[in-house]
Amino acid sequence: MFTIPYILLYLLILTLFICLGTVFERAGKEKWKGYVPILNFFTWLQILKRPWWWLLLLIIPGVNLIMLIIMNVETAIAFGKRSTKEQWFFGALPWVAMAQLAFKDNSEYIGPRDWSKKKKSQPREWGEAIVFAVVAATVIRTFFFEAFTIPTASMESSMNVGDYLFVSKMSYGAKSPMTPISIPLVHNRIPGTLNDSYVDWFKMPYFRMPGFGDVERMDAMVFNYPHGDTAIVDDFLMG
Repeated sequence: MFTIPYILLYLLILTLFICLGTVFERAGKEKWKGYVPILNFFTWLQILKRPWWWLLLLIIPGVNLIMLIIMNVETAIAFGKRSTKEQWFFGALPWVAMAQLAFKDNSEYIGPRDWSKKKKSQPREWGEAIVFAVVAATVIRTFFFEAFTIPTASMESSMNVGDYLFVSKMSYGAKSPMTPISIPLVHNRIPGTLNDSYVDWFKMPYFRMPGFGDVERMDAMVFNYPHGDTAIVDDFLMG
């Protein structure tokens, strides 16, 4: 359970709880808000002038890791650290960067960058558009519905091999990702290869959200391939 990724994640959460109060105070907010769960992240978003619903993205495994990186980089920008090197520092090493900002750095809070007075560069526009598209598509694909292709002839009487369909994740309850660090928008293999599209050294426990109904007989279901290298099938059951 307590592998290096988990230790780093818990250390980041602890770092934020220790540092946010001081960062809030320098941004004109009450220091005590930095020590209250949920309220501290809500106040953090206020400082960054970001919408409150970003809180909802912070509870989605995988997406929350991206959002934390974004919020750390946005914090650097709000305190005048706007060079590429400084932004990479806050995005890649937030444990160190946030601690330095809170206790060693005297940078003043100047607020988020006002893009109404300055045109974004084309790479930045493309970068922000790609990040938004990946986050939005990941949320939809994980919790609402996902596109699949029929891989075998097991349902030949109603669906043919290669048919496309959209599968509802909400009907019986969406499953929270167990391997959140993965290549976005692909299934369990990297397209064109037999390599995994995810890393298995950082796993989350199994959790399924409540659904709107129960599985009934004759329902068409999409399920994971049986765990293991092989699947034993009874020839009699295959007809």
